[in-house]
Amino acid sequence: MEKKFVLVKFDQQDTFNGKQYSYFTDLDLQEEDKVVIDTGTCYKVATVASVRGLTASQRGKAQAWIVARVDTEAHTERIRRAGAAQEIRNKLAEAKERTEELMIYQHLAKSDPDIKKLLLELAEVDDSVTLLE
Repeated sequence: MEKKFVLVKFDQQDTFNGKQYSYFTDLDLQEEDKVVIDTGTCYKVATVASVRGLTASQRGKAQAWIVARVDTEAHTERIRRAGAAQEIRNKLAEAKERTEELMIYQHLAKSDPDIKKLLLELAEVDDSVTLLE
């Protein structure tokens, strides 16, 4: 376990005034990674600001360890999948609505010649309308 030093900035700017703080870590971190910090009183999420080039003074200020790297990739994938699923549901709902509407028109056309004529005209000008026999 190689002890390294990183600078982090806390996401709550109003609380920490945008300052950067030094922490120990044995994790393989990159700049902009989200990490969990044990502040001594609670856990906070912070963003890695620097993983290289810390001065001796900055390294000397580290007093606590980073707890873990936050897996934002899994969350991002979860959000992407949920969005894709909702898009598919929307398309299915639109298709269902069009089909139900067309079925109602066709049902009405069986007993109303004017509706039948309008429906046939619609099918001639709109390629998305398919009449069922």
